[in-house]
Amino acid sequence: MPPGSTISRIDLMGNGNYLKIFGDSVSANLPYYGERQFGGGYGSTTGIEFNGFPENYIQEFNVNKQKYTISFQVSDTSDRYTIYIDIYPNKSSVVSVNMANRNAIQYNGNVNAIKEDE
Repeated sequence: MPPGSTISRIDLMGNGNYLKIFGDSVSANLPYYGERQFGGGYGSTTGIEFNGFPENYIQEFNVNKQKYTISFQVSDTSDRYTIYIDIYPNKSSVVSVNMANRNAIQYNGNVNAIKEDE
């Protein structure tokens, strides 16, 4: 595990993982440290990787908690993901990922604008 990590919290600072929302598409490349509920096949991804169009996309602002909440579902060849994102005024965020075949996982990070060339 990376330095500064514990059994319940793994520090991923500095690695190139992401969850992107752009136009009508979403993509992600996130590591997964958790338990699989069903066996994975050879060659299947070990992390959370998808690139596609979100279903049931909802974006709301909670005035009382001063945060945006985004939720959607997306599928790839190996799993179906339900994503919940909370975005706070200081641009910090919490991303929760629920999956059909693996235990849920949560990421903390920051929100950045996507540059035109990405």
